[in-house]
Amino acid sequence: MKEKKVKLEITLTEREAAILERYYDNPSILVSEAIEQLPVPDEIKTEEERRSAGKYEMYFDRDGALLLTLPHRIQVPIWVEPEYDDHPFEPYEDHEQQYRRSTYRLENGKFEKLYGVWLEEGEEIIHSSRAFDFFEEEIYYFSKMLLPGQRVENGLLIMKEVK
Repeated sequence: MKEKKVKLEITLTEREAAILERYYDNPSILVSEAIEQLPVPDEIKTEEERRSAGKYEMYFDRDGALLLTLPHRIQVPIWVEPEYDDHPFEPYEDHEQQYRRSTYRLENGKFEKLYGVWLEEGEEIIHSSRAFDFFEEEIYYFSKMLLPGQRVENGLLIMKEVK
């Protein structure tokens, strides 16, 4: 999909204009790069951006309870040690990212948290699914029509194959 271009006029001081002209042949490139770093407001997000930020899975467990799981991206501290004895660096602390899920169970027409995300010392949540922000109506719609053996992954109904 090609987006419509909109002309935007900005006022800069002579100093700001000189800085832009000095470092950039085309200042509009700088503006484009700066805009890419800004968060997109929810009201203008595309469907793809909403689906990416609002992932979820819904399925029945063995006991017949309807569960909803939401992913969370966690930053976890790790200890990095050099692989070789002649490595000039000392061991140091770094971070890696992991995914963990919180689980909700449908009770009396509402999803109640069953398991949350447990964080250990030094861990932090970087991103949590915004499924309820973007797809609450869809989630409750699927919760009423989903049958055992079916599952929903991010708005897509998946049927279990019968052997």
